[in-house]
This record gives sequence, C-alpha cells and structure tokens, in this order.
Amino acid sequence: MAGEHVRIKSVVTRTDGYSIETVGIFDDHDLAHDAMLEDYNRLNKNDPKDNVDWLEMSRMEEYSAILYDRGEDVYAWSIIPVEYPDFLQVNTTAGVISAYKSDLEGNPGIEVLYTPEGYDDQIDAARVTVYESDDFTSTDNEKPEDIVIHAYGDVYKDDFTEKYIIRRNDIEQACTLKMD
Repeated sequence: MAGEHVRIKSVVTRTDGYSIETVGIFDDHDLAHDAMLEDYNRLNKNDPKDNVDWLEMSRMEEYSAILYDRGEDVYAWSIIPVEYPDFLQVNTTAGVISAYKSDLEGNPGIEVLYTPEGYDDQIDAARVTVYESDDFTSTDNEKPEDIVIHAYGDVYKDDFTEKYIIRRNDIEQACTLKMD
C-alpha cells in the first residue's frame, strides 16, 4: 500500500555554516537543480577575472554545490530526495484506517481502507467523491460539486452497498450559517 502511494520530492537545502535553510521543495530533481543553481548564482559575488584559489574550490555538482564567496563566506547546498506519502494513516486498537487519493479520472476523491489488527489484507471501506462536471449520469440526481459518499456496508460484496449525498446547496447554507 505505502509504496504505490508515495512520491519522491527533491528538497534543496543551503547552509552558511551558521544555519541551515530550505531553499525549496520540488516535484523533480531537474527543478531542484535549477533552483540550486539560481541560488548559487545569486550569492556568488566572485569575479571570474580573479585568479584565486576560492574560484577553483567552488563547484556545482548534480546533488550538491559549494561556493567560496570572495574568500569571506562559504555556502554549501544539497539536494535531498524525500519520500512524501500520498495517504493518511490512523492507527487504532482494532486496526489501521488508511485514506488516499482516488484514481478515478474526472472525479477527485478519497478512498478509505481498513486493515484489521493482526491481518495483512485491506478491506475497502468507502469512497468520497466530488463530481466536477456535468458529464455524468446518476440515478440519484447528483449535481456537480455534491459530495458523494459510497460505503461498503457488506464486506462480502465487491461493490458499494450504501450511498450518501451531501448537496452543494446544503454545504453553502451550512457555511453561511457558520459565518453569521
């Protein structure tokens, strides 16, 4: 479960020897490297005409960089690949509840799974969906932007047995009441 719902991001860090800062978090290595290069160039006050050791010691590599700035300051960068889970997991005494982004095209939502304590298999529990377009058919007159909750009321059936709809206009009314 976790392996398929984890994405790798690239975190760019910089230190000046006194503090460590995050330059940014990026969806891929190339964007991270571009940001590291831009930050390197922004801080680099060296004159390429100077013939000094710190120019030769400064370097930019694929996952790191070091800058000896005019022999006064030293900066070091690292690009660190970090796993970011695309799911939420809640441990309970009876098992684990997991929620992750639904893979249904055009209908963003959340899948909820339950893994009972002492078992490896996950049980489908529910799917929460918001329909985004008018291009769907429904027997319950759902409208775009209604929240639809499909629940597996019977774990022995391989399909949803329960359906709940939270109407968009009810959501708007509830939000208006809370604001008053």
